[in-house]
Amino acid sequence: MVFCVAELDDITLLHPRENPVLYGHDYAEKELLDSFSEGRFPHGWLITGPQGAGKATLAYRIARFLLKGEGESGLFSGSNSDLDPSLEMETENSIFKSIAQKICPDLLVVEPDEAAGRKEITVKEIRKIEHFLSHTASGSGWRVVIIDSADNMNRHSANALLKTLEEPPNKTAIILVSHSPGNLPATIRSRCRVLNLKPMELNDVIKVMENTIPDLKEKEAKFAARISFGSPGLASEIYAMKGYSLYKKLLELLKGIPSLDVPAIYQLSEALADKKNSGKWRVFIYMLSCLLAGAVKEKIKNNNESELIPGEEEVLSFLANQHSVDHLTYLWEKVGHISAETEHLHMDRKNASIQIFGYLREKSCNA
Repeated sequence: MVFCVAELDDITLLHPRENPVLYGHDYAEKELLDSFSEGRFPHGWLITGPQGAGKATLAYRIARFLLKGEGESGLFSGSNSDLDPSLEMETENSIFKSIAQKICPDLLVVEPDEAAGRKEITVKEIRKIEHFLSHTASGSGWRVVIIDSADNMNRHSANALLKTLEEPPNKTAIILVSHSPGNLPATIRSRCRVLNLKPMELNDVIKVMENTIPDLKEKEAKFAARISFGSPGLASEIYAMKGYSLYKKLLELLKGIPSLDVPAIYQLSEALADKKNSGKWRVFIYMLSCLLAGAVKEKIKNNNESELIPGEEEVLSFLANQHSVDHLTYLWEKVGHISAETEHLHMDRKNASIQIFGYLREKSCNA
C-alpha cells in the first residue's frame, strides 16, 4: 500500500521535493555528512524504512546538498570548509526552487509514469539515467538520480540499472528509495550503501504534521500520529482523510457484528468509492488491518497499548472472543488481498468494502 501527497479541503500535504524540513533522522543525516566530509561518499545509496518515514524527503535533501554550488554560503563548500556541513537549505535558495519546480537540470527523478497509468518503473524509464549522465553537469558538478521507489522496478528494469550502479561517472549519486529492500535483487543492494530510517518518535511525527498542516487539531493529530507507528507521511494522510472520524465509524459498525447496520455500511462504502479521493480507501484498509492485528494481540494477551479512541478496547476484545488467531490472520490476509485486487485490477471500491464487511461477519469455528 502506497501513501502519497493528499488534498482535502484546505489541507495540502507537501511533496518531498517541496519539504524543507526533516525531523527525527539526525543520525542518518550525520552518517551522510560524515561520509562526504571524509571523502568516502558512495555513488549509490539505498534509503530504507517504513512508508511515510521521510525517505523521499531525505533523498531530496541529499540532492540539494550535492547540487548546491561551492561558492554559495550556508550549506557546504567542500571537505576543507571551516563551516559545519548541513543538509538544511532555505526555501528561497535557487537550487531549492528549481528542484521544487522540477526544472533542475542536474537532477533526474525516476518514478512510475502515472500519467500513462503505469505502476511499474520500466526499462524505458531506467534508460533515461544513462542519457542523463551523458550530459555535462552544471553548477556544483554533481549529477543526482532519485529512484522513487525502487520497489516499483520490475526484473528487467532492475537489471538495466545494474550497469550504471557498477560504473557510474564521477560525481554521480544514485539514490534509491525502498519500502521493502528485501524484495530488491541482491545485486542492487550490494552496490549501494544502505541507510535505514527508523520509525519516528510520537512527538517528531506531530512536529512534521504541525509544519505541513495548518490549524492542526490536537486530538485528531495525536490519533493519526499514534496509529501511524512512527510514519509522518502516513499520519498526515490519515489526518487529511479525517481518519479519527473514519476509525470511530469503523468501531461503531464492528460493534454490531454479527448484525450489521446495512444502511450505514452502504453509506460508508459510497464514500470509500469516491474515485477522486482514493486516500480515504487506503486509510480505511490500513486502519482495518491495524484493528485485526490488535485483535490478534488481544487474543494472545500481548496487547499492552492504550486505546487509540474510546470504545476500541471493547471492539478488540469482541473480535478476539469471536475469532481464533488463525481466523483473524485469515481475515487480515483477506483484507490485504481484496485491497490489492481493487488497486491493481481497478475493481469497484464500494463492492470491495461491502465484501470485506461480509467476511468480517463470519464467525470462526474455533474461537
